[in-house]
Amino acid sequence: MFINAAAEYGDCSHPIHAVAAEHKRLLTGFVLDLATSAGAADADRLARQLYILIEGAIVATQVCSRTDAAADARDAAAVLIAAALD
Repeated sequence: MFINAAAEYGDCSHPIHAVAAEHKRLLTGFVLDLATSAGAADADRLARQLYILIEGAIVATQVCSRTDAAADARDAAAVLIAAALD
């Protein structure tokens, strides 16, 4: 929903675009907090990687009807997290 809103209201100064961008910023911050709390060596990088997995799973599910996208993202996240915590 937020991806669609940002795409439909592409002007960054539009209030709808701003709300969508703020949602994504908050999501990224939440993931960063988790990565930092877990002790990731490079929490910023891990958060960006996990954020991409989250967004990709949402889009794959919504656009391509991929019912397995969340499980695939979870498996990929486990690999990234393990590598970041070594």
